Amino acid sequence: MSPLLVSKHGPRRYLIIDGYRRFVVARDLGIKKLACVIHPPMESGDREALRLSLYMTFKPLTQAERLRQLRRLRNLGITSPGTQS
Repeated sequence: MSPLLVSKHGPRRYLIIDGYRRFVVARDLGIKKLACVIHPPMESGDREALRLSLYMTFKPLTQAERLRQLRRLRNLGITSPGTQS
């Protein structure tokens, strides 16, 4: 299983950037420890841009998905993935 990608979100708290389904399956199986790659705290726009970049490398987005994600990033103040306005 690939490690989860998480971002620090306070003391002993993390936000999952990539791997939520793996987390749920592990939790349901009673697995208490998972390998994680931990990123420093990130703004919500940066997390969404990273999620979009990861998702796009896995499976091409449909036009509707692409427009929905770009609109979501724009609402967070991101003009294009990886940059902030």
